Parts: sequence; C-alpha cells; structure tokens
Amino acid sequence: MKSAGIIASFCILCCAAVSCREVPNGSVMVDTNPSGWLRGDTVRLCYANADSVGLREILFTARIERRGITDEESLLPMWVGCTAPSGERCGFDVAFNAAGVKQSGSMYAISCPMINDATLSLVGDYIFEFVPRTDLFGVWAVGVDIDYGKR
Repeated sequence: MKSAGIIASFCILCCAAVSCREVPNGSVMVDTNPSGWLRGDTVRLCYANADSVGLREILFTARIERRGITDEESLLPMWVGCTAPSGERCGFDVAFNAAGVKQSGSMYAISCPMINDATLSLVGDYIFEFVPRTDLFGVWAVGVDIDYGKR
C-alpha cells in the first residue's frame, strides 16, 4: 500500500513538472492607439526569456485596420529597440510592409521577420520598444513573435 502511495506521488510530481515547463516560443503584443499612434510615441513590451542557447527567429507582428490604406501607405516606418536583462541596448530603423497581409474582417495581421538565428543569451526579461517614425493610423497592436521555426 505504501508503494502505491509513493508511485502516485511520483506520477503527480512528474505531471506537475511537465505542465509547468516554459514554452520556448512566444508572442507578446501591446496595444497602441488605433485612432493615431503618433510619431515618437514609444510602446514597450517585455519578453521573459528562459532559454539562453536556442536559435530563434524574431518577427515583428501587428494588428492593423486597413480601410482606405493604399499600397503607398502600406509601410510602417519605425525604430525598434531591445534592452537585454544586463541593460545592454540595441536598435535599428525599419519599415515593415503591410501590403498583401491576411485579412480577418476589417482587421489585418502582419508578421515580418526582424532577426533570423537570434540567440537571447541571457535568462530574464528582454524589453522591446517600438517608436513610429511617422504618424500611423489604424494600428491596433504591435509586438514580437519569437519562434524556433522550422529547421
């Protein structure tokens, strides 16, 4: 009888360990002002990293409303920055192309590669910043999708 209790406890412990493990892929988004995300208005989000060795792809993601947007207006110019848990910072200017994206009603979802084969070498919180270089209208949310991809 004591043996059955030990086995049951072990099974419960194993199930808890499996269900609590961190999922390596992650998508984090933050809301913006869809009626006008103005030039220079910074939004920040936090990605909690637990894997310091895996190669991943980091994608920019956004939910946008595309009513009346022409192909000439489909670029989303912005500065993207990242602060590592150590305080180290990096950033770059980029223009994400919102043309030809998936539509769900009047909303579109875009996903554009930012960095391939990235290693987030420290465990902890990475802070991503997005700063529009021009006034943007109809952008509901922006974020990152961090994925191990298909290798």
